Amino acid sequence: MRAIYGYKMFTGRGARDLKAWLEGAAETARSNEDLARRFVEQCRAAQTILPGITVIERLCADALVAAERRVDAGSPVSWTMTCERGSMPF
Repeated sequence: MRAIYGYKMFTGRGARDLKAWLEGAAETARSNEDLARRFVEQCRAAQTILPGITVIERLCADALVAAERRVDAGSPVSWTMTCERGSMPF
């Protein structure tokens, strides 16, 4: 597949870029399944061979936990500061 269609392995810079995308996408995901489906779509768009299903599940779960922690940690402070300045974050 790599030679014929130009697909890349899930390693190196491509993997780092997809993991970074996953971190951002996790903040708007509705579920682990939703995030996994979007991750698969992103891999296809980037012409990257999918890692194993257990790897995808772990990456998505880790990204969701990290996103939840970021939201929980920053939410009250960022909303308070934003409201005090008179501008909304959206």
